[in-house]
Amino acid sequence: MKDSLPKSPRSIAFRLALRLAFCLFIAPGCGYSLRPPYQKEIKTVYVPMARSITFRKELNTQLTEAVIKEIEQRTPFKVVQDPDGADARLEMRIVLDDKNMIVENPQNLPRNLTAAMNVEAKFIPNNAGINSDEITPVIISAVDYFNPEIGEGTLAAFQKVIADIATQLVDMMEAPWDSGPGIAQVKKKGGGWYQQ
Repeated sequence: MKDSLPKSPRSIAFRLALRLAFCLFIAPGCGYSLRPPYQKEIKTVYVPMARSITFRKELNTQLTEAVIKEIEQRTPFKVVQDPDGADARLEMRIVLDDKNMIVENPQNLPRNLTAAMNVEAKFIPNNAGINSDEITPVIISAVDYFNPEIGEGTLAAFQKVIADIATQLVDMMEAPWDSGPGIAQVKKKGGGWYQQ
């Protein structure tokens, strides 16, 4: 049977001190950190309008807006309009946007479709003296499945794809946990990204 006597303030203080010691000394040794997972030397980012080599209009504008919104919501970085005043720049180029039919109904109309997009991205620090042509871009892909028969459209599918790519880009801005690559097949070069 448990003792129903109230606990002394001394035992409560001792338990609190043990918990505090655990949080301060033991947990950081396990890889936990209170600092944000972003590079400390980068405070501002310049995001120029994404370029596109495809024929679908306005995807580059939507991608740029989504990436800027995602950076401002999830990172400590501030997006600036001046490339010279920024600590880094994020260059993007849409190299593929595609809509494919997966399944058709008995009347030969599309039942299930996919919207796909590939984007080349370069995150280049301005202070490292690296030319953007020296860096091989990282390719980010996203696919969304949609069904026109139940009212889903191409525009909504591409908006989901763009949101997914923006999330992936901001995820890649995080500093790696160790000195190794942060994401498979991606290495750091002067704080930027390039592919192996």
